[in-house]
Amino acid sequence: MNTRCAPSGWCASSIVSPGNRKRDYLVKPASYAAAGVPVFMRVELHGEGVMPLVEVFAGEEDRSVRVAAARAGELLSLREPYEIVFDPAVLTGPRRR
Repeated sequence: MNTRCAPSGWCASSIVSPGNRKRDYLVKPASYAAAGVPVFMRVELHGEGVMPLVEVFAGEEDRSVRVAAARAGELLSLREPYEIVFDPAVLTGPRRR
């Protein structure tokens, strides 16, 4: 049975939930790859190190392979499925004091 249903050029994204870390890190990437989603972007707002962290995965058969990553203060640069360059810091806006 073919469960691949996502058109090429699609990018799924997910923000990691502290209460669903296992699902966000293990289940979702495999599910997206199995469904044929060519690109999956995971955003981690709370964790160790400089946040946010954005990781980009490319689906290969029934698994996803990390192809890019950047933390706040770095540039995330993609060429496929579309060209985009941004600093993950823009996802949270200015910090309040």
